Amino acid sequence: MRNLKLIVVLFAASVLLCTDAASAAPIPALNLPELTKKADLIVAGQVIAVQEEGRVSINTQGRPVPARRMNATLRTFRVLKGPSGTAIISFVFLDPEVPLGYAGVAAPQFGLFFLRAAPQQGYEVLNPYHPFVVASPDAPTTSEGGALERVIAEVAHVLNSPLTPLEERKRAVGILAGVESPAAEAVLKKASQALDGPVRLHIAAALLRRNDIKTLDLAEKVLTSPPQEVESGVLSKLAYAIRDGVTDSRAVPALTRLLESKEVIVRQSAAAALRHVGDETVIEPLLKALQDGDREVRYQAVLGLAIVTGKSDWSPSLDLFIKEEQRYLTYWREWAKPK
Repeated sequence: MRNLKLIVVLFAASVLLCTDAASAAPIPALNLPELTKKADLIVAGQVIAVQEEGRVSINTQGRPVPARRMNATLRTFRVLKGPSGTAIISFVFLDPEVPLGYAGVAAPQFGLFFLRAAPQQGYEVLNPYHPFVVASPDAPTTSEGGALERVIAEVAHVLNSPLTPLEERKRAVGILAGVESPAAEAVLKKASQALDGPVRLHIAAALLRRNDIKTLDLAEKVLTSPPQEVESGVLSKLAYAIRDGVTDSRAVPALTRLLESKEVIVRQSAAAALRHVGDETVIEPLLKALQDGDREVRYQAVLGLAIVTGKSDWSPSLDLFIKEEQRYLTYWREWAKPK
C-alpha cells in the first residue's frame, strides 16, 4: 500500500511539473506577415477528417510533454501561396496531453491554413499556436498584390460578410488590427464607415490603437452613454485603445470631456492619453485631473504635466508617488497659480 501511495504521489508531481511548465510558457501573438512569409503553402480549405498517427514528445522549457501526432485531411478551396492543383491535401499537427496553448484542428473547421513542408514528406502546421485564421468558403479568388495582400483580402471578406457569425467577424478585426500594413489599415477604415453594431465598435478600438481618431466621436458617445445592448468588455476595450494609442492633439477636447466620466477606467485612459499627447493643450485638463478621486488619474496628470513643462524632477515613479503624493500634488497646484 505504501508503494502504491508513493507511485500516486510521484505521478501527481510529474503531472504538476508538466502543467507548471505549460502554464509558464507564454503564447506568442499572431504575426500574420511572418506566417505569410514563412509558409510554404497557404490554403483556404475545410478539414474533412482528423486521425491519430502515433505518440511523440514535445520539449517545453527543458521538460518533455507527451502529445499525439495527428493527421488532418483538408479539402482545398483556394491556394494563396505555394503549389496548386491538388483538391485534397493532408498535414500533421501535434495535440499535447497537457495545455500548451496549441490551437486544435478538427473537422469541419474552415480556415486559412499556414503550412510548411515536413522534413520527410507532406506538410505540417507552421505555427502550432496559430495553424489557421478565419476565412470564408465564398470569398472570391484574387491574384492581385502579394501573398500578404491576398491573405488580408481573405480576412477582410470575413469581416465584411453579413453571413459571417459575429464572433468570427470580431476575430477578423483582431487579426487585421495586428497587421502594420497599408492594406490592413485600409480595410479597417473602409469597414468602420460601412458597418454598424458591435463589429464597428471593435473596429473603432483597432483604429484608435493606431492613433486614427476618426472613430473617437463614436467611442466617446459609447463610453459616455453606453447602450443597454453593448456587449461585455467592449467599453474597456475602447478605453484601453484610447489609453494606449491616441497621441493626436486634435483629440484633446474629447479626452477632456472623458475626464468627466463616472467610470474610473475611462478617466484613467483619458488622462493617460492626454499625457501621451504631451503638448501645451493638455495642461488645463491635466491640472483639473489633479483633483480626481482616483489615484491613477492623479498620477497620470502629474506625469503629463512634467512631460509638457520639461520638469523631469517632478515626474515620480509610481512607488514614490504613492509615498509622497501630497508633495507632488501641492507642487503642481502651486505651479498653476498666477504669478
